[in-house]
Amino acid sequence: MAGGCSGSQVPALVRDGVLATLGGILGDKNTELVISGLAGLEHILRFGETAKDEENLYADEFEASGGLNWLEDLQYHNEERVREKALKVLNEFYVPESDLDVS
Repeated sequence: MAGGCSGSQVPALVRDGVLATLGGILGDKNTELVISGLAGLEHILRFGETAKDEENLYADEFEASGGLNWLEDLQYHNEERVREKALKVLNEFYVPESDLDVS
């Protein structure tokens, strides 16, 4: 999906709503489609890491669109590859709430 695009294309894809679309793909029953969606999401979020000032705006936008719920649900997917990929994305781009300093 987005994994084959160049860095200059990522902002245009995000402006066109690809993050919300990826959220829907992550809920699909087709395992290969879900894995492809996770790879595309990872590519976009990684690009957001390199382009950020302080926060990864793409990670924030994906979370705001409800996508983080899809990622969390995929931790319980029946396919191990999906579980592992979802966990990798969560660990790399999102801080677990238990790790936040609330003091």
